[in-house]
Amino acid sequence: MDEFFPRALTVRVGDTVVWTSTVYEVHDVVFYSNGPVPPFLVLSPTPSEGLIVNPVLAFPAAPAQPFLGGFAASPLLTAATQASWNMTFGKAASYNYTCSVHYPGMQATLTVIDAASEIVLPSPKDVDAAAAKEIAALTKLGTATVAKLDKQAAKRKPKKNADGTHTHTVIVGAALPSIDFVRFFPPKLAVGPKDTIVFQWGHTNMAPHTVTFLNGEEPPALIIPIAEPKSVPHLQLNPIILVPSRGNLVDRTHFWNSGLVDPGVPLPNVTVVLDDVAEGPLPFLCILHYSSGMVGKLIVGK
Repeated sequence: MDEFFPRALTVRVGDTVVWTSTVYEVHDVVFYSNGPVPPFLVLSPTPSEGLIVNPVLAFPAAPAQPFLGGFAASPLLTAATQASWNMTFGKAASYNYTCSVHYPGMQATLTVIDAASEIVLPSPKDVDAAAAKEIAALTKLGTATVAKLDKQAAKRKPKKNADGTHTHTVIVGAALPSIDFVRFFPPKLAVGPKDTIVFQWGHTNMAPHTVTFLNGEEPPALIIPIAEPKSVPHLQLNPIILVPSRGNLVDRTHFWNSGLVDPGVPLPNVTVVLDDVAEGPLPFLCILHYSSGMVGKLIVGK
């Protein structure tokens, strides 16, 4: 779920708010006071490095506390590394903030009122309970939607080709407001040794993905730190992830990658043809989201 819980919160001047990530997907917290939100990825000033995480967001300066407005950004937050960040507020105002990784979809509002205001605010325990209720409602909706998409995928029939092989379709990702379904539909598919599989980006999908057959290799690192003599390190988006493999033949020996496919850029569906693959499971995954469970498997038969 790409959402802040709760999406709207009211506190008093002098209060401290803590943001905590409980997932492995990367998020951040960026206050921008209605100014432009810095892009998460930018071209490196060193052309050979290609795309890097915006240094303003990768290594943000610690904001002055208490916060009085303007720009402020948390470090990158994930349950695997740094999970929490906090900020104390010193000025009554309404503040917009976002996650730069998932902007513009993931936004929220924080209202700060005077410390002496007689407005009764919910306790931190009540805020946590309201957030839990919001999460439960979205979880219920997400579970029902996944079941529906799985059912649709199970009913989808392969197309028989003139040479006796079949062409199958796998949907890559889907989305609802506040929810990205980082899944393949179906996640498991029975195929023949020379069949064709069309990986079709879901029309509601808003997230970039890859289709990657590792064939025994370790998943490549998403980010490569590059030391810079006169600045903070550059966090390079691994070029191996960006660049598609040559051709569309997939076997059991070689690493094969679709390249990074962004749904915002008009690209064709990703088509792979099995190169007379021996019987048995043939796993694949999305390099960006496999830690969140975006993995699949072709079950190759005769």
